[in-house]
Amino acid sequence: AYRQLQQEKPDDFNVHGELGNLYYMQRKGKEAAAAYYQAATLLAARGYSSDAMRLMQIIQRLDPELGIKLQQELFAGGSSGTATPSNPESIPSDSP
Repeated sequence: AYRQLQQEKPDDFNVHGELGNLYYMQRKGKEAAAAYYQAATLLAARGYSSDAMRLMQIIQRLDPELGIKLQQELFAGGSSGTATPSNPESIPSDSP
């Protein structure tokens, strides 16, 4: 159902995040990271950089390469938007 929603609403970060949660609960780390990555880039593009940063830490644990890619985009204001981390030290390290 979430995959269908993901196709129907590709710009809805909530759908991508929930799909990531499902993959995470199923212990499908790479798939979860990919879904969280989509959510994070959408969040950053809408100005929710602190939420994107929280997801970045989770992504880095699940798929380090994808986490690095997201980190570079967030800090450089890359294709994912103009997000700038406000206070990276305050990002919680707990899982979703």
